[in-house]
Formats: sequence, C-alpha cells, structure tokens
Amino acid sequence: MADLSPSPQRPTYQSYFAPNAYAPVPAGYELPPTSTPQGAHASAPAVYDLPPNSTSQDAFLSPPLSSASTITPSMTHKRTGSSSASFSSQRILLQNQEHEHHQSALIRVLEYFVPLLGTLVLTSGVALLSGLSSDSAIIAPLFVQQLGLSNPKLWTAIFTVISTLLSATLSSCHAMVVRIVIRKFAVARSHRLKTLAGWITLRNGSLIIMNPGWFLVTFVHILLVGVLTTCINTIISPNPWPIPLATSTAEADLASDAFRQWYMTNGSITQCNWWVAYRDGLQPTCVVGNSLPAMLDTGRAAVDANLLGDTGYTSFGKTIFSGTTGGVLPIDPEMVRANVGNLMPSQQLAVQNNLWNYTLGMQGLSAQVACTNDSVSPLSYNMNTTVPLATGLQVMGTCACGDQQPVAMVVGGDWVQAAVCPGQIKDSWNFYLRHYGAYAMSGVENLTCTISPYLVSATATYIGTMDQHLISNLNPISVPDTSIFGPMIALLPQAVLLGQNTQNNIVLESVKAVMNAFYAGKNYAVWYPHVWESYLKGWMEYVGTSVRLQYTSTQPALSSPVSGQVTLLLFAWQFSSIDYLFLTPLVIMTLLTVSLALWAMFYLRNTRLPTFDPTDTISLVTASAWCDEGLKEELEQARDKGCDSWDRKARDVRVAFRGGGLAKARKS
Repeated sequence: MADLSPSPQRPTYQSYFAPNAYAPVPAGYELPPTSTPQGAHASAPAVYDLPPNSTSQDAFLSPPLSSASTITPSMTHKRTGSSSASFSSQRILLQNQEHEHHQSALIRVLEYFVPLLGTLVLTSGVALLSGLSSDSAIIAPLFVQQLGLSNPKLWTAIFTVISTLLSATLSSCHAMVVRIVIRKFAVARSHRLKTLAGWITLRNGSLIIMNPGWFLVTFVHILLVGVLTTCINTIISPNPWPIPLATSTAEADLASDAFRQWYMTNGSITQCNWWVAYRDGLQPTCVVGNSLPAMLDTGRAAVDANLLGDTGYTSFGKTIFSGTTGGVLPIDPEMVRANVGNLMPSQQLAVQNNLWNYTLGMQGLSAQVACTNDSVSPLSYNMNTTVPLATGLQVMGTCACGDQQPVAMVVGGDWVQAAVCPGQIKDSWNFYLRHYGAYAMSGVENLTCTISPYLVSATATYIGTMDQHLISNLNPISVPDTSIFGPMIALLPQAVLLGQNTQNNIVLESVKAVMNAFYAGKNYAVWYPHVWESYLKGWMEYVGTSVRLQYTSTQPALSSPVSGQVTLLLFAWQFSSIDYLFLTPLVIMTLLTVSLALWAMFYLRNTRLPTFDPTDTISLVTASAWCDEGLKEELEQARDKGCDSWDRKARDVRVAFRGGGLAKARKS
C-alpha cells in the first residue's frame, strides 16, 4: 500500500479531497496538474474551512485542536451516496495535526472503573449489613451515639439526607455505565452511527438520544433514587437495640440479725415518734424522721392511685410508693452502675445518657389486712394514770390482750384512740381503733383489723428514660424469725395519734375524704373497713421501706445478695423482613449496573473503535464507506466472516477522492 505520510514542509493540510500527489489513483484516472501557473486562480487547490469548535471534538477520537490548525473556507458538496454529515466528519478529521489518537488512560478509568467500583462498594456494604444482621445487630459507632444518642428523630433526618445523596450517586453511576455501554454498543453495532458524524451528533447531544428508550432509562433512574433512599435510610437509621448484661449487688436483709439488732436499738421504744410532727403534733425523738402526710398519701394511693396527692411525700429514691410496691427499697442507679463491670465506650455512653434499664430480684415487706366493725371497743383507759405533756395528756390504755400501752391525748374533746396488740394467730397483730366525740359514728366507731406482715420477693425494674422504678411480681417468702414485725407494726397507731389536734384528726379526715370521693361518684362498693385495709397495708409497706432506708444510710453492711440484668439501649442496625423487600430493587439495579460494566470492559473492548488517521487509506475509506453502498456491502460481508475491517492487512483498497467525496473505491 502506498505511504501517505504528509510532507513535513506542509504547515497545513491541503485537502485530500483536492488533487493530491500522495493519494493512490486507480488505473485510467487522470489527475490534474500538481502546480498551477501564476495567476491561474481557477486551478488553485481547494482548501476547506473548519470552524474551531472544541465541543465537536470527541474525547474518544481526537485531541483538542492545535493552535497550528488551518482554518479554511467552508465548502458544501453533495453527491449521491454521500451526506453533508459525512463530509463534515471527513473535514474534521483533516484539521488535526496528530494523525492517530489513542484513548486516554484517565478516560478509560472514568468510563469503567469509577462506576464499577462505586457500585461494588455500595453493593458490598449492603451485602455486609445483610449478612451480619441475620444473627446480631450492628452497633452504631461511638461518634454516632455521642452526637445524637438521645434524639433518634434527629439522626433519622440526618441519615435521610445522607441516604438521598448516596442514592443519587449510585443512580448517577448506573446512568453513566448504561450510557457508556449504549454509546459503545451504538458505535460498534449501529449502522447510522458508523460515521464520524454520528459520533459528533452523539457527543454534542450530551449522550442523550431522544427516543422512548432513553425516557425509560431516565424514569428508571428517578425511581431508583426513591427506592434507594427508602432502602438506605431504613438500613442506616439506627434504632435502640437492647444489649443484656448480668449484674449483682447487695441490699439490707430484713430477716438478718444485724438489721433486727439495729432496729430494736433505735426504734423499740413505744413513745418514740418516727415521723415529723404535723401541725401541732408531737416532736420526733428518734433517729428516723419521716412525715405523716407521706403516710396519708401512701394510704390514699393504696385505695386508688388517682387519689394520690403530693407524690413528693412518697418518693424513695426513684420510686413512688402507692401501696402496691411491696415495701421494696430499690437500689440507686449509681450503685448498680458501679457494679456493672467493665463497659465499652459506647456502653458507658448509654449508661451516662440514661439509655439503660436494669431489673433486680429484691426483698420487700408487705402485709395482709382484714378489718371488721365491733360494737364494743376492746380498748379501755385508766384515767388515774394521766400524765401531763407539753401538748396534751398521756394515759395508760389496755388492749383486749391485757397489754398496757401509754396513749398520748391532745387536749380537746374529739380525739381518737388507737393501739396494736398481739393477735391470736401466730405472727399476726390486731390494730384497734376507737372513735370519740365527732367521730362516734354509728356502726363504725370501733374497728378491729388483723395484720399479718410477711417478706416478699419482688422484681424492681429501673427505666432510665423515665428515671423511675417499677415494682412487680410480689411473692411471699418464709422468714425464720418474725419478731422484727412487732415493733414495726407498733408504729401504725402512732400515725393516728400524731394526726390528732384540738380540732380533729388528720388521719380520720383523710379516710373520710376517700369515702366521700367514692360516694360522690355513686360507688358504694368501697366501704369504711375496706378503706382502712388499704391504708394499713400501704402504711406497713411504707414503714418497712422507710426503716430500711435509714438502716442502709447508716450501716455499710448489706448482707442480702441481689442479682439481675442490665439492659443497655444502644443504637444499632437490624434488618426486618420489610427491609429485604425494599432491598430487592436495589440488588436488581446493582446487579444490572455491574453486569453492564463488566460487559463493557471484557466484551466491547474486543470490538475495535475507530482511530482516524488522515494519512491512512483504510481509515479514510472506512470513515466514508458507509455512504457508498457497494463498499458498505463488502465491509459487512468481511465483518460477518470474522475479518477485522480496521486491520490494514485485511484488504488492499485503492481509492480516489474528488471534490471532497469518495470518487471510487475497489479492492485490488
């Protein structure tokens, strides 16, 4: 084949479509003279104008225009079998100083590896989450919990934005890969894009072909963004995930000898007042001090929680007593926190932010109470034993069992007598109540209540988000020694006596208020003895908890072991069945993207794309051959037989150009 290398003396290309000494000419074709006499303008070689439009340069085919490019007048030529588009294509080829162009390595990376790697990374992340979440949750990183641990809504909003960006990125990668594949496929397979004009049209149109297929691709991308946003947001948004840990501690044992000895030393004196004086009542003389209003609130709440007055009176630590708490003294969260053991930073953060719960099996004190009315009071007074007090009188009272007990009487006519005596049933005590003055109500002036206290095993649950304890699962337990209960029950009549003043009795006024509340609602099922049963039960639980609180605050020895479980509410990712449903379109589109990218890399790379060299006959012929029906047919037949139409060894073609078009082409 002839060597068509351009002469180095030519700063610009004289058009190969004009008479050219370097062009191979078929036999019998007469060439015009190569030189023109001076002044003979008609025979001057034609030079064609190519506008310096950088956007028409295809990144895959030709480099940017050189500053030495020749700008020549434009020319329009029409010929049967040719087109202005192919003519423009050939002219654009001729204005490049570099005759052969190879694809840039950067372009290759942008074409294939960036979309592929981006898709693979997201796919691997989804696969990782899917695999690990089948058995256990993935704990959110520490920084996630530090920034938004107590506000899941905030993190949901943040991750929605992040997931939207990720979705848009993946969609862009998918669109890029699809368009690259379509572009490669179109150039390699489509007839109408085999010319350089087709490449330029595709390039200038931003790779968008206005047909239903491209509208479908665009719609799929929009749908993909919405689906991925939902999927990734569902995956990334962490939810509180419980992490159980075992814990153990200790509490005061009401059945222990140490507790009994302490209590008998500090609270066995009958005259001792364990409650703060209310209004003009007696002053406390013992180490334990609590309030009578707290007792009344506990009694009201034991009847009905809606009747609870001031909850501050009945709070022990994080527990509000309402007569149903079993006399349990919950362990303070700080003590439990100190006994949990070594925690990871994220777990410590959960505890510090109160995103934790713990459940402990603890000990409590409760009682069974049964009250009845009596027509005759078992209580009597010996007024000869009257002793004046600062706020009233003290007389000796006699119970039905014969016990002598000192009774404090406030000066005034309307006062109430109350006492406790050992009961006939083992480990039980009788509470007696007698009314005088304004409280001498027919049929209810004398009350006898049998109290049977017992220790209970209970479940104390602390809820960090509510900063409160809940007590449940009260079960009686056997106690080898119940002698401690007697002194505790002796405190109950003191509450009634401390409620007495010159006008009325605060305790009985509270009971009457409860009765009136039920009667106002036309609820007559609750009657006087029932109210007292609830009051006394609540009081017994309150006394046991109050006394043990004083004991634990002064005695370091906690002899009753407590075991339980701490639950840390960490943020974690966990899949559900609905998440896998959302992941289905994500996986399908990801697999499609990866498949197209792999196909483009490994299959289409074997399909040679044109590299145009204006000095190469085969390149020039092939660039315009699709406009010549005869040569087009030959090229298609060669390709069908497995020949590479771009290989200069595949055929020997002699061509002639005339006036900017292909004049003749035939096989040698």
